[in-house]
Amino acid sequence: MLRITATEEKPEEPKTNIAIMPLYVFTEEIFNALSETEPGKNGELQLTDAIQKLVTEGRTVIGVKLRTDELRLDMGTPETMVEALRLSLGYVDATATKESLRMDLDTPALSASEPKETIPLRKEL
Repeated sequence: MLRITATEEKPEEPKTNIAIMPLYVFTEEIFNALSETEPGKNGELQLTDAIQKLVTEGRTVIGVKLRTDELRLDMGTPETMVEALRLSLGYVDATATKESLRMDLDTPALSASEPKETIPLRKEL
């Protein structure tokens, strides 16, 4: 786990190679921080700015570093979000099918109907 000490929305020159991924668990404090946050980059209300507000106020913000073999899906546009959801649902369907057939889950593959490609869930060493 990582203690978050600073956040910035899409920096021109990132200070690290660590990114915020779109899976969050917040307390109700985030809603107060959002209501007190002014529009930021591109004139949009940025969740990143509200997270930074919590950090600045001394609140504990924790991140989890993903393993290098974990799948990352871009959800930055409606098109990539739909694709990520399609791939995720394909994985759920594939897992459910494998479990019902009692197949070996040691090397699952992520696929969906008419896939553009098959994406392994774990990087082969």
